[in-house]
Amino acid sequence: MAAYFQMGHDTENLIGEKGLELFKGIILSPLNRNPDELHRYIKLFRGKGTYDIVFDPQLYFPRSKRGDLKSHPYYPKDFETADLSDISWWSSVIDKLVKYVNVLEIDTICSPVFLTRSWREDYYLMSVKIKDLLNSQIKKINPQKKCFLTIVIDVKDLTDKEKILKTASIVSSTESDGYYLVFLNDINPRKETSKDDLLFGMMSFVRELKATGKPIIVSHCSSDLLLYKYAGADHCATGKFFNLRRFTESRFEDSSSGGGQLPYWFEHGLIAFLREPDLLRILENRLDIINIDSSNNCWSKIILENIKSTKHNPWIKYGWRHYLASFSLMEEELTKNPLLVEDWILRAQENWNQIVATRSYPEEPDNNGAWLAIWKQTIDNYKKNTI
Repeated sequence: MAAYFQMGHDTENLIGEKGLELFKGIILSPLNRNPDELHRYIKLFRGKGTYDIVFDPQLYFPRSKRGDLKSHPYYPKDFETADLSDISWWSSVIDKLVKYVNVLEIDTICSPVFLTRSWREDYYLMSVKIKDLLNSQIKKINPQKKCFLTIVIDVKDLTDKEKILKTASIVSSTESDGYYLVFLNDINPRKETSKDDLLFGMMSFVRELKATGKPIIVSHCSSDLLLYKYAGADHCATGKFFNLRRFTESRFEDSSSGGGQLPYWFEHGLIAFLREPDLLRILENRLDIINIDSSNNCWSKIILENIKSTKHNPWIKYGWRHYLASFSLMEEELTKNPLLVEDWILRAQENWNQIVATRSYPEEPDNNGAWLAIWKQTIDNYKKNTI
């Protein structure tokens, strides 16, 4: 159980990077690469280490975000007009997809799914049928390839306990090698999720899938990996940019540009992202709450020396690496002991109290640690309902 890279635009150079050795999986992004490029990069990844390379067909991405997806042979030309509830239509898509991935050096294929507006039971039943069709074909050709059921679910639907149980029952009714879970959210990827009913629903859904005994990969994670790991997720995936850390339909300013090209420091001791002025203010006030645990990695020294230097250079690329290293270290620690989440949250709350006491407030709006109380409350509620 380990962290996975969520690939996106211009992210291949991070594979095999110093400090990121704990990443053991790569989720490919065909919407960011044409077939020739994808082939070439897979070979490059194989030469850099041993990874579980996962192919996500990404047909659930909104039209405005599909990029190079149409250049791949499995992409259906009539995707916008076809009856997506017709399994016979999906048969030809699966045929092309199986032929395509069979020549790729991948380990795992995720089932194709589409984005819906209804999120009714028939949508998940259709997702299962598509996966079954894919599984039967891929196993005939190459039984070594793993086939994961892709589950795209709107988090607003997870506030209904009965719907959680019913949906989990549907998606777990079929034989799968595992689950690839994509939470659809409308919260800005830069912001921490702070709605307790949504968080509780996501944790509960992960728990229901965990009961099947099959591995779970949660896509597009950020610091909220703490909650998914607590609920039993096997692997959490994250990426270089904020839009690879939460899946949304909306377009936000911090998209593939990685927060408008602003560097961020991820601080484990606060469970928060800090901009440079905020980081410097805390350091100047000599608060011993920076560079704690996973944040103290091979990239932290480089960043801290740089921002204190008279030759101060832009450090956004170091910030990405620092965050990814922190993420993979947290993933590893929580795999060993998920209960650490409670200790980390309590410590972070205490550290935020120091910021308040010294008036070292971050300049970024709402970056105040308030979400931590909600996370703690959600975990307490989760424990009451599961023990």
